[in-house]
Amino acid sequence: MRILFLTVDAEENMRGIGAIMKNLIKAAREEGHEVGLLTGIPYKHAYEGSAELRDRVEHIHLQHYLIEGRKSFRYMIPGGYRKRNLLKYMLRLKFLQHSFMPVRQDLLSGKRTLAYELDFIVRAPFIYQFISRNKSRISRKVVGRISRAYNIDVVFAVSPTVLRGKDLGSNTKLATFIHDIMPVDMIETPADNDTPVRFARQIETAVDESDLLMANSEDTANKVRAFAPHAKIHVVYGVASSAKNEVTDSAILEIKNLQPDSYLLFAAAVEKRKNIEGLFEAYTLVYDEINMPLVIVGAPGYGFEDIVDKYDSLPAHVRDHILFTGYVSEDDKFTLFKHAHAFVFPSYYEGIGVQILEAMAYGIPVMTSNKGALPEAGGDAALYINNPYDTREIADALVRICKDTELRKTLVEKGMNRNREFSFDKFKERVSAALNSVKD
Repeated sequence: MRILFLTVDAEENMRGIGAIMKNLIKAAREEGHEVGLLTGIPYKHAYEGSAELRDRVEHIHLQHYLIEGRKSFRYMIPGGYRKRNLLKYMLRLKFLQHSFMPVRQDLLSGKRTLAYELDFIVRAPFIYQFISRNKSRISRKVVGRISRAYNIDVVFAVSPTVLRGKDLGSNTKLATFIHDIMPVDMIETPADNDTPVRFARQIETAVDESDLLMANSEDTANKVRAFAPHAKIHVVYGVASSAKNEVTDSAILEIKNLQPDSYLLFAAAVEKRKNIEGLFEAYTLVYDEINMPLVIVGAPGYGFEDIVDKYDSLPAHVRDHILFTGYVSEDDKFTLFKHAHAFVFPSYYEGIGVQILEAMAYGIPVMTSNKGALPEAGGDAALYINNPYDTREIADALVRICKDTELRKTLVEKGMNRNREFSFDKFKERVSAALNSVKD
């Protein structure tokens, strides 16, 4: 089958959903499917000279696009993705134009990224602007034209959209991956925009109009079934990173003045739903007892200002031992995992919680909450907090995960086994079975 993947995150932040998409694309490709990505890259060539040089320019730009998103367009669209340019495209009907580009592996350079997993891309400027803004008529028309023009068998939305299978043509199926329903399930998500309403429309459309639904946990699937009992969902889970077999130690510990096995690690987007404020309060209660730094790895997310305010309110001697690294490279990230004393993740809600699986892969004991899909990921290999809103319970768990030698040993042994349940091969089997269910 020829499968076209799409996600608005291709032009925004690719880390979370990008990792899922890369594994989905890799799984489909290894099963013999031809896979491509819908991009917002302008259909007009940036260089009109020699065909060989043109191809080289386009492949370099593709790789920049997959790293920087639409920021990489600053030299290709005068004025960039501003509203006035979008209006010009709409008035001139340019948004209906698109082009197909085969991906040549020999023209890719640098580390192996998503570009290396693709057979082709489709270039359609501003397409994700329409999809993200719930411009359903335009989105459906453009993606439908693309599906018919390039004989796409499956359009695979890596998160819910307003697309409908019936608009793609009689020979094209629509598959949708559902990560979670957080925007309509908890208050620790943005309240100052239309995210809950927009997401509600997207997920209801996805459930009713997709030919195939996939989810990354039974928890997510059950929450969808609560408002759509008719939904047939394939749970494929996710993939625990195998980077431990590839990564070499970076200099991050030396740069940050950290000693191996002598710090606690939190790694995820630094946002309210991860309960970092509660972690700070608990850490303050028992800092003198555990006596090791707390390292916070991740880029700022929703509510970051509140998290910084909480940090600023802590006693000076505690603040001095909390380290924010911000976004780090994959080598730095896995070096920090490899040498941590424990991974602490008292999140309020997760669609699956791949971070705790990554920690287990390195033989690190894990403390997390029993909310959302986290127990599905952790199984019997984690120390759970029953109430992540209870600071005292988090504090007690921090002491146990640091000091209880027998508990640490048991969790490490069980964690290594648990990690194997989320291998890429098992993920590929589940994805293949789901895709085969929509074959004619």
